[in-house]
Amino acid sequence: ISMYQLMVTLGIVLAFLSDTAFSYSGNWRAMLGVLALPAVILIILVVFLPNSPRWLAEKGRHIEAEEVLRMLRDTSEKARDELN
Repeated sequence: ISMYQLMVTLGIVLAFLSDTAFSYSGNWRAMLGVLALPAVILIILVVFLPNSPRWLAEKGRHIEAEEVLRMLRDTSEKARDELN
């Protein structure tokens, strides 16, 4: 979720900067090209996000859910407690 928010914010900032930079030249294609960059980065990085532990647990994939929770929590015990 934080990567998503970061990319949205980066897109807004780039939109503002590119609109300001290209507003006098009338080069709207360059504006669109600059704004497409954060979207492409987000699409590529979404592939590497793990599945939601809640979704995995609902599908009966408890081992995978615990592995994802271990990445998010300090200890394995906390992950196991949250899953149970």
